[in-house]
Amino acid sequence: MVDFARLVEIVLLCVSTRYDYTTSNPNQNNFIQRAGICLLNALACQVEGQQKLLVGDFGAMEKMLGIIQDRLRLSK
Repeated sequence: MVDFARLVEIVLLCVSTRYDYTTSNPNQNNFIQRAGICLLNALACQVEGQQKLLVGDFGAMEKMLGIIQDRLRLSK
């Protein structure tokens, strides 16, 4: 359980890091964020009970909503 919690923390940190999309390679930043989101989704779907609640307790939904808001803001 401790390893799972640490993994979720690390993945959430990776996906919630604000990337500067004006850098030399914005596609690489986008890929890292997308890969992290897919991994987080797979982690949440493959576990049950307490581990599933742990993902939510770490604020995964709020971070995903924040990413969506950032993307919408950038697309305008």
